Amino acid sequence: MALFFGPLSFFLLAQWPSPDPAHPQTMLMAGIVSWVAIWWFTEAVDLAVTSLLPFLLLPITGILGPVEAAALYMDPIIFLFLGGFMLAFAMERWGLHTRLAFAILQRTGSSPPRVLAGIMASTFLLSMWVSNTATVLLLIPAVLAVIRHIRDDQGTDGRHPVAIALLLGLAYSATMGGMTTLVGTPPNMYFYSFYQRTFPGDASVNFASFFVQSGVITASLALFTYGIIRWRYLRQSTGQLSRTYFQKAYRDLGKMHRDQKVVITVFALTVLAWFTRPDMQLGDRIIRGWASWSGLEGRVHDGMVAILACLILFVIPARNGFGRILEWKDVERLPYGIVLLFGSGFALAAGFEASGLSALVATRLEGLRDVHPLLLLLTIGIVITVISEFASNIACVQLVLPVVLTLTNGSDLSVKGMLFATALFASLGFMMPVATAPNTIIFGSGEVKTSDLVRTGLWLNLAGVLLISLFVYWWHL
Repeated sequence: MALFFGPLSFFLLAQWPSPDPAHPQTMLMAGIVSWVAIWWFTEAVDLAVTSLLPFLLLPITGILGPVEAAALYMDPIIFLFLGGFMLAFAMERWGLHTRLAFAILQRTGSSPPRVLAGIMASTFLLSMWVSNTATVLLLIPAVLAVIRHIRDDQGTDGRHPVAIALLLGLAYSATMGGMTTLVGTPPNMYFYSFYQRTFPGDASVNFASFFVQSGVITASLALFTYGIIRWRYLRQSTGQLSRTYFQKAYRDLGKMHRDQKVVITVFALTVLAWFTRPDMQLGDRIIRGWASWSGLEGRVHDGMVAILACLILFVIPARNGFGRILEWKDVERLPYGIVLLFGSGFALAAGFEASGLSALVATRLEGLRDVHPLLLLLTIGIVITVISEFASNIACVQLVLPVVLTLTNGSDLSVKGMLFATALFASLGFMMPVATAPNTIIFGSGEVKTSDLVRTGLWLNLAGVLLISLFVYWWHL
């Protein structure tokens, strides 16, 4: 049915006269947004397929030219996304994800609460740089092995509270870790590019500034999550792994060999380059970044840093008879559908402005500018969180960011703060199995029921909305 209602909504709105004679294409753009939104939210067809609609409809309606529309599908932020995935594939190829997990777990202890803390910490750290989906897929075999070990020790079958706790901790910490960095999750990367396109001369949003602000929020939310999961599932937990379990698992991996050290070194240098590229202001003092003192300011981008790192891995020979450190066959599973999603979002945002729809929305939302900023943040957060439980978070943020920009432009509200909050709100999907890929993966294990996700995720959604709103109100407003 949604397959039919999408184009129907477009044709109905396209026949409606524009309320602004100066912008006759306003309702055409509204029709495009309606069609895309219905297909995105209902997934009548694959999200990537829906993402092709703006490329077709914007030129046909005369809102954008075909060359202009096509150019929006290849933004520099896309190369940051692709480069980040390639680095993640390199870590996966050489087993560094497992090494990181066991290195942390052998230090946290063997009681269930300590194992939960270790799993959440390793997942959180890894998902800051690797997509949260990939992180959960990489670590869930290790977590299930721990669960089996506890069951074998106790001789129990069926659902176990420790199993539920560890899997919920795995999924939720992956989502929170992804929220922490610009490369961790698509909504963050889209926000970054959207802000740069909207305010091209403003360099205040960069890898380091985003990390500092989001890190305070996600670390606080992760601690709250640990407390909730421990209280709900581990208050009367029984079963304990032997103290040597994780130590032996880590020793079985052997010493790091040369190829693993190469990947770790390149990865660390990449992160360092991301943090030190822009100028940083500490009080009245400005610390110049390497792009500034090298004369490359305005000519380099974080995406270029990621691609350079990947090129280095593509050309360095491996010592163990595997060709190069990273080969193209290792990255052929890149999620190219996300590239189309990014491009369609940029095209829709440009269409909002060119058609006059953003100006029309601004006049309709004029009354909301008088609402207290904290109440406005909380309201936006709840609405976006509810939507993201059932729809793609990247699709949600692509549709909402232009509206929030229109709402805050020309008001006393901080545009940067509101857009930043919107991007983080879109990742708060902790209740439903379909809300995020990490939720879906642990649900597919058969150990976690929908009721487990809903009862725990509701508290996390509310805490997330409150934390983000209070932080942005205090920091930006």
